Amino acid sequence: MKKPSVATSLLIAAVAVHDITAFSQAPMRPSSMLTTSTTGPLNMYIPRDSPSSAEIHPHSEVIMSRHAVSVDVVDDYPESNSRRTTTAPPLSQEQLVTSQFQDFWMPVLSCALLVTGNTFGAGSLVLPQLAEEPGLAPAGAIFAMAYVLNLISGLTFANVAIEQYQSGSNNNEQQEVPSSFKEFVQTNLNSPELAILISLVSFGVNSLVFAFDMSRIGVLFSGLLDPALSIPLYATALLTLLATLSPSQMSQAASVCVMTLFATFGSLLLPGLASLTHPVADWFTPGLAAGDPLRFWHSVGEITPVIVMSMVFQNIVPSVVKLLDYNRAKAFTAIGLGSFLPLLMYVSWCWATLGEGGIDLAATIRGIDTNPLLTVFSLSTLMGSSIGCALSCAAELDIFVKQSQENNNNNIEPAVEQSEKPTDEKFQLISVLATLGLPLAMNLAVSQGGDLIGALHVAGGLGTPILYGTIPILMTLKQQERLEQKTKGTNAGSNQDAWGKMGLGALGVASTGLLGVNVVDFANNIVGPAMLPTAIAATTVAAI
Repeated sequence: MKKPSVATSLLIAAVAVHDITAFSQAPMRPSSMLTTSTTGPLNMYIPRDSPSSAEIHPHSEVIMSRHAVSVDVVDDYPESNSRRTTTAPPLSQEQLVTSQFQDFWMPVLSCALLVTGNTFGAGSLVLPQLAEEPGLAPAGAIFAMAYVLNLISGLTFANVAIEQYQSGSNNNEQQEVPSSFKEFVQTNLNSPELAILISLVSFGVNSLVFAFDMSRIGVLFSGLLDPALSIPLYATALLTLLATLSPSQMSQAASVCVMTLFATFGSLLLPGLASLTHPVADWFTPGLAAGDPLRFWHSVGEITPVIVMSMVFQNIVPSVVKLLDYNRAKAFTAIGLGSFLPLLMYVSWCWATLGEGGIDLAATIRGIDTNPLLTVFSLSTLMGSSIGCALSCAAELDIFVKQSQENNNNNIEPAVEQSEKPTDEKFQLISVLATLGLPLAMNLAVSQGGDLIGALHVAGGLGTPILYGTIPILMTLKQQERLEQKTKGTNAGSNQDAWGKMGLGALGVASTGLLGVNVVDFANNIVGPAMLPTAIAATTVAAI
């Protein structure tokens, strides 16, 4: 073993003498023997409210700097290395950026894509057709307003979920917020009547969208089969899948459809935008209804509910908030970004299809062999939307069917202890039949299938304002009421700021306006003509 030099030995002795002198002069405390430096690795053993090592040992910084030198000199002696103190070097700018990206942006981007995948869908097949009437610029403005309203609604749902989770944590009631949107709403409102209303509205909205999907399948295959035949065949295929596969297996099939949708969408959109001959002038080109104010505002009223419903993503918000550990900054960023991407996608798609020299969306009507890539995009979009709507409708009906069966069993037989039911069991056959029965009946009632764009108009104009406008406002008010009751007599209260109140006010006004206008429109165009013959007959009988 190499012996230390005389100079080294003297240096070690001097440091040791300095140590003994410094420690003898400093007040002895129990934690001083454990503390070496304010930045040392042993600092974790001292409570936050205890004095720091600098207060306990005023010479610690000098000692540590000298120890660092002495250890470098006597590095050949392992026994002296026990006094060596290493401080983690500060992270470089590149390391800080990488750490922030992994901790914040990676989960945020993942959840943002989840929101985008649940937003973009079958509306892309009809929105260019509806945007052709008012024009690209007015349609783009409606898209922007629909994005803002849906964003306010989504952030309201997220804030309710976060407040619910934090309230449970503060009261030592660590309860997870339900990931299911309907369970989340029902848990917060705690009203059986509203729960039934939500289920009925949700079932109606999904049935109407499902009916539109079926009608578009008939249009897509009209070159091969009559829609009166292709639509029942499509319904039969879905009936077989719903009756034989579990919900998780159906969800996997829907995921494949969504992946195919995004792959074909990019392959269609980028060449379509590149082929536009006058991309800037397309935004200033008047629509077909530009010369007639009455027709223009009618077209605006037709496209607005469809755009609002196509931008809906709120049903996925509880899952997103849970995945991000109820972190408000992460959740709000993911929701804002994830709902902004569909806005760009829808507007770009309308631009590429309405612009001069762009994508000819009418190729899907002329035959499935005209543009195979566009056909695959349309088919994957309709199938993914159909599976999602069918799963939602069947789940709603299954709840009522099982409750009815349990009530009958309780009335006939005494309650017996049952084993835990599987969480992924297949749907009841009666639920599956009812799920497909209503959309199929609507399509068969229309001659030659038809487009059933009116179904989207009714779903977006009546169902969407209730589910995603009225419900989040009621949930927020209910939560504030519970918070005020808990904090009564204290200075604590609602933490909702002025911007939050303004957002709720804007959401309430827009939802009420959209609902009111469409109720009047629905009454004039559907209920009125249906009841007119009966009213005329009754008036005639009364006159006679």
